[in-house]
Amino acid sequence: MAGLDEMWARFSLSEEEERGAEVSRQEDVIIHRLAGKFLTKQVLNVDAVARTFKPLWKPIGELKIRDVGDNILFFEFEDSLDLQRVLELEP
Repeated sequence: MAGLDEMWARFSLSEEEERGAEVSRQEDVIIHRLAGKFLTKQVLNVDAVARTFKPLWKPIGELKIRDVGDNILFFEFEDSLDLQRVLELEP
């Protein structure tokens, strides 16, 4: 088995690889997320939860609700102010 030095000595790039590749820089995506655990033995209806909470919270940006199992939902807020308002004012 060749040692690392030997393998490195044999390492080479093709012409195409030597030209390199352009990689676009993506902005870091910040997700404003709240997890909610529903203490019920019944199966959650995510649509019913959305119809209940969206009018209560009145988010400025988009609000996505995702079921992650075990009666836990992720509420993903597009705008950080919406999340702050929900945390401060509840329900």
